[in-house]
Amino acid sequence: MKELLTCLYGDVVGVLQQTGSGNRKFQYLPGGAQSVSLSLSMPYREDAYPRAVTDPFIEGLIPEGEAVRQSFAEEFSISAQNPFALLEHIGLDCAGAVQFVRPEEVDVLLQSPGELIPRNDGPSVVDFLVSSALCITATWPAIRPDHRAHIPPECRRQQARTSARCPMAAKRRSIDGR
Repeated sequence: MKELLTCLYGDVVGVLQQTGSGNRKFQYLPGGAQSVSLSLSMPYREDAYPRAVTDPFIEGLIPEGEAVRQSFAEEFSISAQNPFALLEHIGLDCAGAVQFVRPEEVDVLLQSPGELIPRNDGPSVVDFLVSSALCITATWPAIRPDHRAHIPPECRRQQARTSARCPMAAKRRSIDGR
């Protein structure tokens, strides 16, 4: 049986397990703080949560989209259909305050200082989000040939100005020659 320790706000709160047949379950650590809850659908309890409850929670943490998962699968030589295997490799970078770590790596994680760095210099959050969205749309031609049909002309002009700085746009240009 494989295990990943589940950390919330830097504290180990439970264990995610997967059997050899691929069945998954999550269990909070016995005697843990009853105020700890990974999600509304998984409040603290001493009994393990079965796959039917655990899998939707996991699916909400890992990247969406078959292409993204397939990319990770190829990079790590795992199955794109196995969310546990994905968490073994990207579990430290999940959305929110939850992290998944192999038991032999937990000490390193818990001893690592973390910090939040305020973003007061540079573009505003809105500018950052707009440029990120434009960066994402720069990759759409490979997925949707008609990707520009829904973009208003003023956004196309903005995309033309910002995509030159976008690494994904540069990658796209090298693929399709534009």
